[in-house]
Formats: sequence, C-alpha cells, structure tokens
Amino acid sequence: MRNGDGTADGGYRCATEFMRAPDPPTAIFCGNDPTAMGAYETLKERGLRIPEDVAVVGFDNQELIAAHLRPALSTVALPHHEMGRWAVEYLIGLIDRAARGETPPPRHAIGCPYVGRESVLARRPGNGRGEEDLRGKGRPRPEVRGAGIKVTAGRIQDRRRPASPR
Repeated sequence: MRNGDGTADGGYRCATEFMRAPDPPTAIFCGNDPTAMGAYETLKERGLRIPEDVAVVGFDNQELIAAHLRPALSTVALPHHEMGRWAVEYLIGLIDRAARGETPPPRHAIGCPYVGRESVLARRPGNGRGEEDLRGKGRPRPEVRGAGIKVTAGRIQDRRRPASPR
C-alpha cells in the first residue's frame, strides 16, 4: 500500500514504486480516479498493457476521467445524491435525538456501486487451464497480485502465509 496525495502526479509516483518492487502487483486499486490516471501513465511508460498485464480500478467515477481514459477506467461510484440525502436526514434526526437526550449513531454505510469498464478483465472459470478472458480471446490471465493478497485462478492467498500446493 502507498499513500498518495490524490493527484495524477501522486498516482504516477506510487505506481512507479509498486512496479519497481521485485514482485510487482498485477492489479492496482487507486483512492480516486486522478490517481488512477497517474498509474496509467506509469504502466504505459513501462510498456505494460491495461488490463492484460495490470488491472487498474479507480474510486469516485469522475466521468471526465474514468470514461475517457483508454482503456476506459473501471471505478467505484460515489452515490452523491444518496449521501447528501442521508446527511440532511441525519442532521434533522440529530436535532430530534438531542432534544430527547439520545446519542446519535456513530456510523452509516452507503453502498458504492462498481462501474466496470475496460481496465479490468471480465473473468469466468476456464476449463482446467486457469481463467479465460470473457472478451473472447481465451488467453489465461496471469495470477493477480496486490498489496498483501494474491489471487490465483479464483483462490485468494494471504501473502504473509506460504502458498499451499495446487
């Protein structure tokens, strides 16, 4: 894991550090779409293909970035309308609860939908030769490695523990 500054330059720096590692990841999840834009630049400079060599996912679905990068960026959308509505309802409820001497709930989760585009391969189990690319090419996908976990043909392995034999 790397902490960037939320900019394309920060994404470029973090992705460059990742790709210099002895066992670089084959998937990068970025904290926002501008950071993913910087990661794209690093990967393209190194001659790596998105998503065939490295999958990239952003967060916040900034339409001017996500839909216009090539390949188009898969991302997680923030439900701004629902977040705003909940905040207003929460504040009104907070006033009501305070008047009754109650404490407010500390958390509320709002689901953020995944917006699949072209920066992640759609997968389905293969026929004993690994996984197949659903885009019809039928090539096996290399194992997917990320910070702290390794995903291989549908198995997730904690990298802090040794891999079990296949």
